[in-house]
Amino acid sequence: MVNYRSLFELEDAQDRESARERERIDLGDEYIGYYRSRMHRMMESFHEFCAREGIADDPDFRHELDRVSEMTDNNARQTDRMLIDLDEEFWRMKIRHSDEREEYIASRRTE
Repeated sequence: MVNYRSLFELEDAQDRESARERERIDLGDEYIGYYRSRMHRMMESFHEFCAREGIADDPDFRHELDRVSEMTDNNARQTDRMLIDLDEEFWRMKIRHSDEREEYIASRRTE
């Protein structure tokens, strides 16, 4: 642990670290939502275009549309798992912060 001059300084550093990590998680979640929305709109538009052209029921088209849809869903699920991991790390960091705070307080009592 870095030597801090005061409990306030330690807590301030921990608060800044927590805020950075929380922002990272929140931005990731926002980007995933944007990705899903954008991909679904693109697939819907593509399907509408193909329906107008009369090829929406073509087996090759359906296969590729299904493949892209599955790939999109897999990417989003994988990213969701990564965010879950980041969130778990965040809470482990909060526990570590609490432990550091208690250690700091205990070390000041012995001085």
